[in-house]
Amino acid sequence: PGGDWWMIYHGYENGFRTLGRQPLLEPIEWTRDGWFHAKGGTLSKPMAKPRKGLPGPSGFALSDDFSTNLCNRSQHYVGQTGDLKARIYEHNSGKSVRTERYRPWHLVCYLGFAEERKAIDFERYLNSGSGKTFLRRHFI
Repeated sequence: PGGDWWMIYHGYENGFRTLGRQPLLEPIEWTRDGWFHAKGGTLSKPMAKPRKGLPGPSGFALSDDFSTNLCNRSQHYVGQTGDLKARIYEHNSGKSVRTERYRPWHLVCYLGFAEERKAIDFERYLNSGSGKTFLRRHFI
């Protein structure tokens, strides 16, 4: 809206964990390499609400399409890559034999790591039994 971008996420208010997770809204900006960066700020003062305007193109649907049974599909894919857009394109164009029969693939979540080793370790964890439980509980 109005040309600015925002992200919403869950978090605990400092000193009020007993209230549970609350939805938080934070302004973001896009880097030249296509990733977002949270602008941060202080919660000591109210933040200006998003300006009115029309939504701009994002490259991803702004809501899920519930006209098909995609939500009932039991296939989930966890992987790591240096080029997320290219990886999703590969899976949806059938270039991966392992994933082509479950097309189309939709991005649910992505995480960025500063160190490749940590990304590989986390991928390995998410593909383990307890990691799959973690995914079902928090993301799927």
